[in-house]
Amino acid sequence: MFTPEKTFTQTRWSLSDLFPSIDSPELDAAFKSLAEKVTTFEGIRPILKDSLETSEFMKILHQL
Repeated sequence: MFTPEKTFTQTRWSLSDLFPSIDSPELDAAFKSLAEKVTTFEGIRPILKDSLETSEFMKILHQL
């Protein structure tokens, strides 16, 4: 029979280690940054073709 050596007590989770609050300037800035990155990445779509060089495709992946 398996007996775990350690136990874990689940507690209410919080994102406070990442952002101070739901309406913090830091969270707002993170969303704005993400939106900008998504827009930039969406702009790559037109060049995604079978003829795209492997090296160019790898550059795109590295930008991710």
